[in-house]
Amino acid sequence: MKINLGCGTGLRPGWVNVDIRDDVGADVVWDITSGLPFADNRAESVVAQDVLEHLTVEQQQQVLAEIWRVLRPKGKLEVRLPNVDAIISRFATDAETRNLFLYGDTSQSGVWGAHKSGHTLKSFTTLARMVGLRLISWQALDTNLVFELQKSVPVVRPRRLVFINQSLGMGGAETFNLELLQWLKKQGTRVEAWVTHPQFVAALSGRVSRVHRLPVVLDVIGNWKGLVKAAVLFPWGLVMYAAVTWHCRRKDLIVLTGFIEKILVTPLAKLWGIPVVWVEFGPLTAIFAKFGGLPKLLYRLVSHFPDIVVMPSVHTSSVNVALGHISAARVRLIPCGVAVKPRWAITDANLVVCVSRLEAGKGQDLLIAAWQKVVRQVPGTRLRIVGEGEQFSNLKSQVSNLNLDGSVKLTGWVKNSLTEMAKSEIVVFPTLWPLEGFGMVAVEAMSQAKPVIGFDFGPVPEIVTGECGLLVPPGDTSALAGAIVDLLKHPAKAKRLGQAGRKRYLTNYTLNQVGPQYLQVFKYVLANNSVK
Repeated sequence: MKINLGCGTGLRPGWVNVDIRDDVGADVVWDITSGLPFADNRAESVVAQDVLEHLTVEQQQQVLAEIWRVLRPKGKLEVRLPNVDAIISRFATDAETRNLFLYGDTSQSGVWGAHKSGHTLKSFTTLARMVGLRLISWQALDTNLVFELQKSVPVVRPRRLVFINQSLGMGGAETFNLELLQWLKKQGTRVEAWVTHPQFVAALSGRVSRVHRLPVVLDVIGNWKGLVKAAVLFPWGLVMYAAVTWHCRRKDLIVLTGFIEKILVTPLAKLWGIPVVWVEFGPLTAIFAKFGGLPKLLYRLVSHFPDIVVMPSVHTSSVNVALGHISAARVRLIPCGVAVKPRWAITDANLVVCVSRLEAGKGQDLLIAAWQKVVRQVPGTRLRIVGEGEQFSNLKSQVSNLNLDGSVKLTGWVKNSLTEMAKSEIVVFPTLWPLEGFGMVAVEAMSQAKPVIGFDFGPVPEIVTGECGLLVPPGDTSALAGAIVDLLKHPAKAKRLGQAGRKRYLTNYTLNQVGPQYLQVFKYVLANNSVK
């Protein structure tokens, strides 16, 4: 069998001609984005000339995977795509014709004539390689790129992945990293972790294949004291990270989430041919402003090295691409996920919970200020602020000064904050933290079917929509108090928002939703590094 996909009027005798249009005389009228109507391993050849550019990249990958399925072992695929560079060069003085070649012609075939994507040699061969189509030859022909590919072995997943992270505590990013690495291990990837924080080491033990504790912390984005200490320890730290990177030279790829390891490990990894993926959880604005711009300089020196940079929100991406001089083509937006089960604890009437690190910008002080108005309107309401951090004493004093000791409790660290949220009526996430890149607490609250109240700030509106929570103007304590009172006085509304949040969580933020997206990124990186 020989198959001519998207044949249009270019029918080939002796071939099975396939097209979505029913007016061109095709043997099979079919939408190829819905799969191919042929059995496995049947075709010796497939041709797709001037067809894939009419699909999105995601649709192209699906179609290429279907072509791989129907091809016989070592079967051939010929693809013709527009050569964007050649078109721009050839029609430099004829803009109208240039645009016609670039964006397609809808005058004869309507929407099916529009172009939805463009490729370079590298980007298309990487896409094909991911599904198991290996490039045999290619040529630039007039204003087209012509590829000959052969059925081979698809890229399945990384077999050996290394995670390197310097962190000073356990927060939302560390929790997500822990659950993602555990999920990857369950998919068959051998995960080796190198981390600094002892609590993180303990949490990873037994959940990944191997975990090591890095003995040196180089805090170049904290305070001046940390920077001076990092300068003293830098030679030792550089040797340590070089040794770890050399140890990883035969691994499939390295994942980096912290600042200093991106600066030190990334260039060494690229020198030794190890693919690198960065995860950038938050905006870099405040970090880049430190120490006369030293972090910005260091970051920009290496920001062109990573194969892919994953960011969890549009907010984070929009800030970092410009600030960090990161190629937009290398950015992938993937939200954080939570692998939790609903606890369905008995709700404690009039209990409001706030879970977060106690540090400047996280908004607990604003919530306490708003709480005065809440308890006046809803007597008997209680607030539990869960978390530990440098602001504990200040927040404790604020509670006492406002005479709120009877209704506000600072619990400090708790073993499982989800239990606290599961018992609450409302979860408040009052962050105005400049480094906020996602908001794991909001997702955790939604996983427990709890309505979320927060400020309309940073990435929060991307997570907490009007269907699952209430957002108020940033820093407006009166509006914050009003939103809390509204839900306390209208429990049916609170329940409706919580149930909608639970549905949104299940649709977007479970590890079964997020994990495959990361795996797709890793497969892309492996494929991209396997083609020349």
